[in-house]
Amino acid sequence: MMRRLAAVALVALLPVAGEALAQTAPPRPQRPAPSRPAPPAARPPITIEPLAPLPAPAPEPVQRQVTLGELGLSGGLSFDVTGRDVVFPLPPGLATGVVRLSFMVELTAPFGGRHAVEVSVNERLLGALAFTEGVPRLAFEALIPPEDVARNPAALRVRVRLVETGPQGASGMPGASGMPGASGMAQARLLPGSHLALPLPAQPPSLATLLAALPPRVLVIVAPGAVSAMDAAAALRIALGLAGAGRDVRIGTGTVPGPTGTLGAARVWDTGAVVVGVPVQEVPVQQVPVQQVPVQGAEVRRIADVPVLLLGGSAAERSAGLLEGPWRALLGGTGLQVGHQVPPTPASTLPFPAQPPQEGARAAWSLGFSMRDLPPGTAPTALEVALHAPPGSRANAAVTMNEVVLGAVALPSEGRARLVLPIPPRLLAFDNQVSVTLHRQEGPGGPAQLLPESLLRLGPAAPAREFLDLPPAFAAGVEVILDAPGGVLPAESLGPALWMLRRLAPPGTPIRVTLQDPAQPARPSGAFLALTVLPPEGTAPPLRFDAGRLELSDAAGRAVLELGGIERVWAAQLVTAGTLPGLWLRAPATPPALPAAPPALDRGDVALLGPGGVAMAWQAAPLPPLPMTVATPLPSAATVAPDRAASLVQASRPFVAGFIWVLGFGLVVYAMANPR
Repeated sequence: MMRRLAAVALVALLPVAGEALAQTAPPRPQRPAPSRPAPPAARPPITIEPLAPLPAPAPEPVQRQVTLGELGLSGGLSFDVTGRDVVFPLPPGLATGVVRLSFMVELTAPFGGRHAVEVSVNERLLGALAFTEGVPRLAFEALIPPEDVARNPAALRVRVRLVETGPQGASGMPGASGMPGASGMAQARLLPGSHLALPLPAQPPSLATLLAALPPRVLVIVAPGAVSAMDAAAALRIALGLAGAGRDVRIGTGTVPGPTGTLGAARVWDTGAVVVGVPVQEVPVQQVPVQQVPVQGAEVRRIADVPVLLLGGSAAERSAGLLEGPWRALLGGTGLQVGHQVPPTPASTLPFPAQPPQEGARAAWSLGFSMRDLPPGTAPTALEVALHAPPGSRANAAVTMNEVVLGAVALPSEGRARLVLPIPPRLLAFDNQVSVTLHRQEGPGGPAQLLPESLLRLGPAAPAREFLDLPPAFAAGVEVILDAPGGVLPAESLGPALWMLRRLAPPGTPIRVTLQDPAQPARPSGAFLALTVLPPEGTAPPLRFDAGRLELSDAAGRAVLELGGIERVWAAQLVTAGTLPGLWLRAPATPPALPAAPPALDRGDVALLGPGGVAMAWQAAPLPPLPMTVATPLPSAATVAPDRAASLVQASRPFVAGFIWVLGFGLVVYAMANPR
C-alpha cells in the first residue's frame, strides 16, 4: 500500500519539477525561419592573357682554346720534381677577360705514397692538387687572375712540378719540403687535351688580334659555282699567308662554321673562317631585318658568334697581301683599305740574324737561308763571314755550306778576319745550311764572335734550270693560270695551286689569276704556274702524255724513257715560255688526294707527284758543268778574298797529292827491298 501512494505522489510532482527547471535554464536560441535563396550576381567577363616566356639561359662565352698540340707538344709534356715550363702565346687584346687553365695530368710512380702537382703562372704559385690514392689521373682547373696575366701580356708562362705530399697529403696540400723522397723516380705527364681557354670578346676584335688568334684550322670560303679571277687571287693570297703561319688552310664553299659545343657547355672556336667576295648576311643585335653588307678591302665582323675576316672589292688581293706581311701586327682597327702598290726595291745583300758570342776553345755558329728568302730575280754569289777573337789568339776558322768546305783561314794576330767565299751554283739547295767554326789553340781567353757584318752577297739570277730556281723568279709576282671550261672556275681547282705555291712562292708574293679555255694553250705574261691540260704556248716540256703513258724526251726530242700504268699522279715540269720561267702542273683524269704537306721540290726539272709527295724527280735538261775550283782563302791579312793564284793552287792539289802518294809508295818499296 505504501509503495502505491509513493508512486502516485511522484507522478503528481513531475510537472512542477519541469517548470522549475525551465525557469532556471538559459533561453534556447530561436532558429530563423527558412527563406528562399537570392539570385546570383552577374560575373565580369574573363580575359585570357598569355604567360610571359621564360628567359632563355645565357649561352656560355665562346672560347679560343690553345692546346699543347698547337704548341708543338702533340704527345703531351713529361715532368718530374724538377719541373717543366709551358709558354702559351697570348694574342694582343684577347686575354682581357677570365683566363681558364685546364690541365689533365697522368702519374707514373713506382713506389707508394702520395703525390701532388704544383702549378705556377708567371713565377707566382697558382695552386696545388694531390692525386687521390689509387687514381693515377687528376684534372687541374683554375682561373688565372688578371694581375698574373698582366705581368707578361704577350705570353703566359706556366710551370708544372711534381711534389711529394706529407702527412697532410690526404687534404690535397703538398708537403712543405717538396723533396723527391719516394717520388724521386716518379714521373707525370700533361695529356694532349690540356689547354688554356681565352674568352672571345663580344665585339669584333682588331685585324691584328684576329690574325694572331685564328685557330689552327682555317676555311677560306668563296662563292659557290663560278669564282672570279679577282676573288681567286685574293683567296690564294690570304691562304698562302695563313699556311705560312703554320695553319691548316682549305679553300672551298659553304657557310661560316660556328663554335662547337652545346648550350650550357663550353663552346669552342676551333675552325676559323675567311670569306672572300661573298655578300655576307649580318643580323644586328636589335633583330632588325637581314641586310646585305658589301665589303671593300678587309674587315672583321662577328658571324655565328665567332669573328670572321671578310675580303672583297677590287683591292681584295692587295689587302690580303698586307694582312700576311710583317706589319700585320700594327693593324689595330677592324677594317682596312689599300691604295696603289709600290714595287719593292731589290736588295743586293741578305744579312744573317745576330749570333751570340761564344767562349771556349771551339766556337761554332749555325746559319741558314732558303731560296724563298731571296729578293726577286737574285741568286747567291758569295758568302761573307766576319770573325773576331781576342787579340793574340792563335785561331783557325772554317766555313762549310751544305756539308762542303767553302774555305778556311788562320786569324791574324789582331784577331779579326773577313772571308769572302764564292758559292758555286751547283752547291745550292732549296734550304741551305752554313756552319762557321773557330778553333783556338792558345792565347788569352775571352769570347769569340761572329760579327753582324756577315751576310750573303746577291747577284742577278741566271735562267731557271731547276725547281729551286723558281722562288726568286716568283718573288716579284706569279701568274696562276687555271683551266675554266665556259669561264666557270670551281673552288676545288684552287687547292692544287695553293699546294704548289706553299713550296715555291716566297712570303708576300703578289698573285694574279688568269682563267683559261682548256682547248687553247695559255699565253703567260709573267712568271707563271699553269694548271692546264695543254702546255703553255712557246714551251717544250720534256714529258709528254699519250693515253695514260708518259714519254720522256731529251733536248733533241728523242724519247729516252716510257712509263706506263701511271694514272693517278701529278706531273710537274719546269718550262720556259720565251724568256718567262714557269711550272706546268698537269692533273690526271682522276687526280689523287693532295697530302697535307707541300711537295718537297728541290733538284731536277721534272717530277711526278702522288699522295705521298714527290714520287720521282730527275733532271731532263742538261746543266752546266760543276766548276772544279772551290776557293780556299790562304792565311793573310784581315781581309781574305779568292784570286787567280788561289784557284790555280786549288786546281793543282789533286796532281800534287797524286805525286806525293806515288813517291811515298816508291820509297816504301825501296825500303823493303833494302832493309839496311
